[in-house]
Amino acid sequence: KAVRVFYDHFLQRKSQFDEESIFNEITDDLKTEIVVHLNKDIFNRISIFQGIPHREFMANSMSLLYPAVFAPDELIVLEGSVGREMYFVTKGTAEVIGSINTPEEVVHMVMHEGMFFGEIGVLMDVERTASVRAITYVNTFILNQDGLADLTSFYPELTERITLHI
Repeated sequence: KAVRVFYDHFLQRKSQFDEESIFNEITDDLKTEIVVHLNKDIFNRISIFQGIPHREFMANSMSLLYPAVFAPDELIVLEGSVGREMYFVTKGTAEVIGSINTPEEVVHMVMHEGMFFGEIGVLMDVERTASVRAITYVNTFILNQDGLADLTSFYPELTERITLHI
């Protein structure tokens, strides 16, 4: 049943067009404009991205980010695992949990659209300090350590912005 529910959700998001073949036929400038247009609302909601020149930043970011969808009750990250990726919530809600599956389990906060998590592990190359579990379907963009290093080499203020949220 969980697989069917997941694919129902997935198919609702999927277009009837072959976007890849269309995208391969257009110029790089038009691709950039499409990426900026489709993602500007998401980027405007993420506080660490605000104030960075959008056109270039979004185009560079979108080449480094990749989408992932998590089903309700699915564990997104596990406390104690090595954090090599950070996540940007684009839709849905997730809970940040300490001491998961123990009598001391506690929900530290609920993550919503525009919020991010996993930055501590990515920046400091340390184990995750909490677990994150999907409450609803959660759509995310994921940025790995190498991608973050690429972005911060062009936008050094991004490291400071992320660090302020720790």
